[in-house]
Amino acid sequence: MNQDTVSVYLIKPSKYDDDGFVLRHWKSSLPSNTLACMNALTEQAASSGELGARRVKTVTIDEAIEKVPVNRIIARSRRRTVVCALIGVQTNQFPRAADLARTLHRGGARVVIGGFHVSGVFSLTANIPREVQELVDAGITVVMGEAEQAWGRILADLCQGTSKGVYNLLEDKPDLGRAPIPFLSRRLRKRYAFPNMGTVDAGRGCPFRCDFCTIINVQGHAMRTRCPTAIGRAIRRYHDQGVTFYFFTDDNFCRNPRWREIFDELARLRTEQGVQIEFMMQVDTQSHRIDGFVERAAAAGCTQVFIGLESVNAENLKSAGKPQNRVGEYRALIDAWSAHHVATHAGYILGFPGDTYESIMRDVETLKQQVRVDRVSFFILTPLPGSVTHLRMVEAGKPTDEDFNRYDTFHVVTDHESMSRSQWERAYRDAWTRFFCFDHMKSVLKRSSRQTYWGHMVQFMWYRNSMLHGEHPMLSGMFRFKDRGTRRPGSPRTGRCEHLAMRARDTFRTFGIWCRLLRELEALWLETRRPEFDHITTLGRFEINWTDLWLDLRRFRFGRFLGQPARKLIAETLWFQHMLGRLALRWRCHRQDLDAKWRQLADAFARRRLALRHLPVATVTTLREIPLLVGFGSTFLLKSLIETPTPARPSR
Repeated sequence: MNQDTVSVYLIKPSKYDDDGFVLRHWKSSLPSNTLACMNALTEQAASSGELGARRVKTVTIDEAIEKVPVNRIIARSRRRTVVCALIGVQTNQFPRAADLARTLHRGGARVVIGGFHVSGVFSLTANIPREVQELVDAGITVVMGEAEQAWGRILADLCQGTSKGVYNLLEDKPDLGRAPIPFLSRRLRKRYAFPNMGTVDAGRGCPFRCDFCTIINVQGHAMRTRCPTAIGRAIRRYHDQGVTFYFFTDDNFCRNPRWREIFDELARLRTEQGVQIEFMMQVDTQSHRIDGFVERAAAAGCTQVFIGLESVNAENLKSAGKPQNRVGEYRALIDAWSAHHVATHAGYILGFPGDTYESIMRDVETLKQQVRVDRVSFFILTPLPGSVTHLRMVEAGKPTDEDFNRYDTFHVVTDHESMSRSQWERAYRDAWTRFFCFDHMKSVLKRSSRQTYWGHMVQFMWYRNSMLHGEHPMLSGMFRFKDRGTRRPGSPRTGRCEHLAMRARDTFRTFGIWCRLLRELEALWLETRRPEFDHITTLGRFEINWTDLWLDLRRFRFGRFLGQPARKLIAETLWFQHMLGRLALRWRCHRQDLDAKWRQLADAFARRRLALRHLPVATVTTLREIPLLVGFGSTFLLKSLIETPTPARPSR
């Protein structure tokens, strides 16, 4: 075995779906900040000499978008030392992570696992959970807490075969000011739906004590922060690699004691150095009351905030340990951010003790008509291990599901006082349907500004695509993969032909959903569009640099050599289609008449009465559809995917 080289695989595991398939997509929403943090820490450990003279090869894998090459890893472990780190494991990901850990460990790799599940429970109790102890007994290393100050030592122990089995770092909170700034390789970033996206946690900790939260019991209540100057340097460096949008993953950015310095650094980058980055962040419901916070955030490039409203029922908030949320101030909060052209995105929990199906439906209308938040992500109240809610249920002996795969806040895992499980699940589904109905999306777009219009359109595309596929937007993606070879143990095995037939049906259904979604978004655009919002400002970004092109050719970098002209050609083509579409769409403001024609043809086909006389109708209707498709499609791509992408809130 080659002892001079160490392969470190940093794996962010996915979860199993209800049929036992690993949840994986061709394009997923956003990268994991934990993966970015561990990538930076591994590079730091390799360069610091903590691993001796060993050469370190780091491979980052996000199972949400790429298959874990288990066989390749096992084969490599026979030739050299291989460390596999399953990182950022949440409760719903633990079954998949545990299966991967056992398989890789049996194959000869040295496996370590960490994340909120293994850390959360131990932070509230003195005992290691049974499912975690089983991994330790199998020879798998477990890390509890944050690894910034110990990762080099843990890697060295694993390489030398002297792992302690359990590393409890919960009381050893790291100094983030001395930690490297998180980053991901360009190879991995390009696999996401928004490859220009980066993440960084500018600080950790939260002063509040929400009962359902696990993060505060791992990261603590004391606020710790990174150096604003270091953040600015990293953003400037990664901007040259194409990273123009950031998600600050702080659990509560407005409680970061150095928020003013960070915002000022970002504003300076924008005004003095021309680094036009934008970002989104998480804040609490009192953020608008902090003097200058909203104004400085907008000046620094903030385009979206995620706010934990959780409920519009004061009794529910009280029972959840969230007294800082004042329902009467929600509208003022939303208006304060909207006045500075910042989109608002609320988290809302369904299933508090005071909730019923009827009250939840009323609350959805309150969010739409009175609070007027732009977007909402709904979650089912889930007793996550590591939260006070879970601890109380265990102490009271209340039954909960044993399958951690369902603890994703999208499945009901316990009983409710006023609703059956089926009613609870129906309330969850209907809340999504009622909030993201056509009329409400239209009202949001009509009241949006030029700065937020296309960001809303992108979000509605992502959310509606997820809903039509029966997935949550934060675990969804574009085009689902299902690998029969990595199905959950115990799930029924399907033959190749049966699996191929199932995938064919899934693919046809997906393309049908996309056609329906295209027509829905097109209709939204027609009824809400304002010509000045469609103006394109970024075509100049695609001018060809002939000097760089010649250097790429001389250095045999054919991918980059062909990439510049290809991007320029695509941009120019879309621009030409966009201008044709604008000319052809001047007389159109809706598509009801076209839909009526298509329904007439579909009805004739269903009754087997489709005749030659229907051919002119079909031809004319198709020709009238072309300007709509050209106009909306080209404008959507230019404005939404090239100019102003604003992704959904990612997971950690």
